[in-house]
Amino acid sequence: MLDYCFVSLYNTGMSETKVRTLKELIDGSRYSISEIAEFMGVTPAMVYYWRDGSSLPPVPRFAKLCRLLEVPMEGVKID
Repeated sequence: MLDYCFVSLYNTGMSETKVRTLKELIDGSRYSISEIAEFMGVTPAMVYYWRDGSSLPPVPRFAKLCRLLEVPMEGVKID
């Protein structure tokens, strides 16, 4: 049996959070692709895959990336 959790952004006060893609967040960050890759423990190519939407990071890495980019996980649009 699967359990699901629904979080209302309205009730958390995050309803005004701007939702952006990983491409927008990575390109707009103060870090280079190489710096992000080093921090994340992956190759620069993997960061490009995430940035371009060819691949998605596993949830623990996604959470770490969001912390680095200073954005809540709910603020990232996944296409």
